[in-house]
Amino acid sequence: MKKLPGVLAIVLVLCLTLSGNSSGNTAAFAAVDPKPVEMISIKVNGAQQLGEAFIRNGRIMVPLRTVSEAMGAKVKWNASKKSASVVKGKHSFELSAGQLKALRNGSPIVMDTEPVMKEGHLFIPLRFSAESLGGTAKWNSSTREVNIYPDLTPEQAKQAVKELADQVIQSLKDQDIEQLAKLSHSKGVTFSPYAYVDRTKDVTLSKEKLSEGFENKKTYQWGKFDGSGKPISMSFENYYKKFVYSQDFAKAPYVGYNESKSQGNTINNASKVYPGAVFVEYYFDGINPEYGGIDWQSLRLVFQKEGSSWVLSGIIHDEWTI
Repeated sequence: MKKLPGVLAIVLVLCLTLSGNSSGNTAAFAAVDPKPVEMISIKVNGAQQLGEAFIRNGRIMVPLRTVSEAMGAKVKWNASKKSASVVKGKHSFELSAGQLKALRNGSPIVMDTEPVMKEGHLFIPLRFSAESLGGTAKWNSSTREVNIYPDLTPEQAKQAVKELADQVIQSLKDQDIEQLAKLSHSKGVTFSPYAYVDRTKDVTLSKEKLSEGFENKKTYQWGKFDGSGKPISMSFENYYKKFVYSQDFAKAPYVGYNESKSQGNTINNASKVYPGAVFVEYYFDGINPEYGGIDWQSLRLVFQKEGSSWVLSGIIHDEWTI
C-alpha cells in the first residue's frame, strides 16, 4: 500500500491531537494570507491529498495534477510549453503557466489569476480547478483547509444514498450477505483492507459469489498486513470479521457522506479509483482509551451509479498503519 511521507503523517497526527473540528468561511478564495508559513491542506471527498496549497494575490492556488487526478480526471502535460490539458467526462480545460487566457470545455476564457510554476509543479486557482471539472470547492479559513467535492457535496451525497447506506450497514451488522449481494453492483464488490485501493489486486467478489456468504470457504489473498507485509490469507468469513465489520459500525458516533475523519499515513485514493462515487464513512475515533485515539477504525462504503440506481461497489477498511 502507498503511504503518506513521514513528515506529513506526523503533521496529521499532531493536527488531530491538537485541533478541534472548527468551521470557518467556506468561500473558495481568501482576502489576505495572515499566516503564510502555515500549511494549507487539501482534501478531496474528505481524503487528505499529497502536496499543499498556498495563497497568491488573494487566491488559493492548488497543484493541478494532484487535484485533477484525485477528482478522477486525466492530465496531459507539455513540459516544453508548461501547459496542461485536463479531461473528466464532459468537462475539460487547457491552460499554461503565466497565461490568464485558457480554454474551458472548448471555449476561451480569461482567469483572474494566472497559473504559476512552483517547485516543478503547476498551480492553478482553487475555484477554477474544481468548477472546471464539474465540482465544488470550499475554503475553511480557521483550519486552513481546502475541501473539494468532485461530484456531490456532503449534503447532496447524503440525500442520494442515505437510505441505501442504512440498508447496507444493517445487512453487514446482521451478517445478511445475501441481502448485501442484492444491493451490490452487477460486477460485484471490491474489498480493500486498508485506505489505499488497487482494484487490479484487491479481491472483487461477484454478486453470485458474494451471495454464498460464509458458505464460501475459499481462501483468498486479500492483500498484505500492514507492518509485517505478510499475505492476508483468509476465508471470506474471517476477512469479514477482521476487515469489514470489525466494530459495530452501525452505531458509529460519526457518519460522513463524502467527508472523512480518518487521517492515517496510508494514502486514501478512493476518489481517483472510484470516479463519480459517493463515500459513506462510519468512524470510531478510538476503541481503547489507553491508546489516546490512535486505535481509530473506520469503514467506508462506496456507492456508484449503475444506470439510474445507486449500488454498492466497494468496501474499504481503514485504521492507523505503521
